[in-house]
Amino acid sequence: MFKAFVLLIASGFLFALVAVPPSIGVANSSGEFRVDGSAIQGNSTLFDGTVIETTSARSVLRIAGAQVTLLPDSRAKVYRDHAVIEKGSGIVAHAQHLTVEAASLRIAPSAGDAVVQVEKTGEAQVVVATTAGSAEVRNASGVLIASLNPHMALAFDSAASSGQTGAAAGAVKLTGVVQTAGGNYFLTDSTTGVKVELRGDNL
Repeated sequence: MFKAFVLLIASGFLFALVAVPPSIGVANSSGEFRVDGSAIQGNSTLFDGTVIETTSARSVLRIAGAQVTLLPDSRAKVYRDHAVIEKGSGIVAHAQHLTVEAASLRIAPSAGDAVVQVEKTGEAQVVVATTAGSAEVRNASGVLIASLNPHMALAFDSAASSGQTGAAAGAVKLTGVVQTAGGNYFLTDSTTGVKVELRGDNL
């Protein structure tokens, strides 16, 4: 009976170990920040879905080799492969396999050496700036709406492309010159440099 009791204790301990979710990274700051609503000083472990909030100091999040610097008065929810900026601004570096979401937009650095700042300036407004490398911006439907070169900044209004009355969800407004090649029609947006193929009747 004693052996059975020990076995039950060991099994319960093993179950407790298995039940702990795996960490995805760490966060640290020189000041106080909040993790899932709790005040933290110094360092904290990150898990899928962890919410980080900064106050007067910035916090540095390290996730699978990527670094996300969350600026003061900002909030983000982090996952193994992406981070969601819910408020304020974050700077992403060494994040070729980490995307950033903000106001239904998805921002992906094009290379590991890219440094991209994503700032949510309103409920549907986002500013994306590249200080090094390049980045791609896609809407909620996955359509490429902008390609940013180094030292470039663009402001986006996600409501303008999907929230207008009568507009299709995920619609994109482009302005540029229409060209033909191989019997197909293409338009290169004059602001973002994105080239798309035009399809439809009576082009």
